[in-house]
Amino acid sequence: MSGYVFISYSRADRSYVEQLAAQFAAAGIACWYDHALAPGDQWEDVIRTQVEGCAALVVVMTPDSDGSRWVKRELNHAENHGKPILPLLLQGSGFFSLSDLHFANVTGGRMPELEVLDRLRRLASSGGPDTVRYEVSLVLTGHDKHVWVVAYAPDGRQLATADAAGTVRLWDTAAGTPLHTLAGHRGAVFSVAYSPDGSRLATTGADGTVRVWSTADSAPLQTLHGHDDSVWSVTYSPDGRHLATASGDSLFAPHPGTARIWDPVTGSQVAVLTGHTDWVRMAVYSPDGRYLATTGDDATIRLWNPDTGRLERTIAAHTAARCLAYSPGGLELAAADENGVIRLWNLDADGRQRTLTGHPGGTTSLAYSPDGRRIATWGTDMLARFWNATTGSLEYTLPSHGGGVVSLSHSPDGRHLATTNLDFTVTVWRATAQ
Repeated sequence: MSGYVFISYSRADRSYVEQLAAQFAAAGIACWYDHALAPGDQWEDVIRTQVEGCAALVVVMTPDSDGSRWVKRELNHAENHGKPILPLLLQGSGFFSLSDLHFANVTGGRMPELEVLDRLRRLASSGGPDTVRYEVSLVLTGHDKHVWVVAYAPDGRQLATADAAGTVRLWDTAAGTPLHTLAGHRGAVFSVAYSPDGSRLATTGADGTVRVWSTADSAPLQTLHGHDDSVWSVTYSPDGRHLATASGDSLFAPHPGTARIWDPVTGSQVAVLTGHTDWVRMAVYSPDGRYLATTGDDATIRLWNPDTGRLERTIAAHTAARCLAYSPGGLELAAADENGVIRLWNLDADGRQRTLTGHPGGTTSLAYSPDGRRIATWGTDMLARFWNATTGSLEYTLPSHGGGVVSLSHSPDGRHLATTNLDFTVTVWRATAQ
């Protein structure tokens, strides 16, 4: 669906490259490095083909890679084919042959900054199709109440759905068959979130609890108590160490509407974020984990430092915002309100704002595509719409199926889309380029 980034490196730096590839994946950037070589592959032929097909080459610069003949070959081949080269300085002083290029400093094992990720995402996205359409691939049945939420696992092999009766189901996405049923919530489940490694699933709902489950065998691992009203959203931090939740809590409490940060392993509450004056509807981490954004019925968006609990910035949302999403690169924040208006804020110094309008009666949620090129929105009109994230133009409206869309999730590779429908079914759609 989009281009990929080739990572050139020395085997001595393999552990760093594995972390780098995981960060790229979390930011919606497809990448290739030689772990994908299969036994029996002709290394030289495969690497030559992968360099020629990539959207950009990232080279991890260390003394070991400076002395690697394979890294030199990959760089030369990329230059001969006009590929953009982005050097990352991990150790040493950089390559003399790349002295005319600006490098990103990642010494000490740091991950690249958001600006680097955003550039790579744009380069990788430039190879994708101009427009995308979807056709029905599978229809999953088994719920007997409205299915409020759906989410893909990080590896795309599993799908989680949750309904108004409190039942959570896990599905095999390849076969379209149920794997496990998670029972424990009393009342509707409103939000689910996979841990970054896919081994755990967090769920929240009308009973005010946060529950953590094993995705391998459906075993309950933790039940977190602290909210005293419905919990509307749950999300894992990018490193998987914490959970963040958003709730109305009691409007009669000293702090109506809170977001809370938890340790999902011990079940302990790490922080309570107060300041909203009405229900908090959603909490979402930035892709690099530096910020936690919250929004709700008090018509504000608040950006917090999740490590200290300090409020860093408040954005006026004009009216009650029901949902939030960061772009994969983390440089833009989108919010949708009860009037159907979607606002997109550039989070750099100028704070530019763009507006999309398209759901009469209200937009209930939104999601960026994994490559960041499109924004999917759905609302009370039960339609899913797809917008060009750069131009703001409406590109596509999903054909009506199953009575209308209730929720939506992109597969991590962008090749599929899952929607929950008014008729209690879940539809898996296959993307087709136009």
